[in-house]
Amino acid sequence: MSMDVAERIMSEYRQFRGLRLTKRQAIRLWALDEHECDAVLRSLVAGGWLCLDSSGQYALPHSAPSVWGVDRGLEAVA
Repeated sequence: MSMDVAERIMSEYRQFRGLRLTKRQAIRLWALDEHECDAVLRSLVAGGWLCLDSSGQYALPHSAPSVWGVDRGLEAVA
């Protein structure tokens, strides 16, 4: 998984704070194959950048600061 993909996804979530996507929607939005999308979403959830709700939607966690810098550990998802 490339760091660019993770940064692009988090950029979208930071820009559109209420964004909630299923994995299928994320695949279409970011033109990813299923394997790559699954890997990046799992990594972002594991790193605390995103959460997965009971309806299968990925979103920013409620505890997310209003502005995150790129250095908040995003390199760990690469």
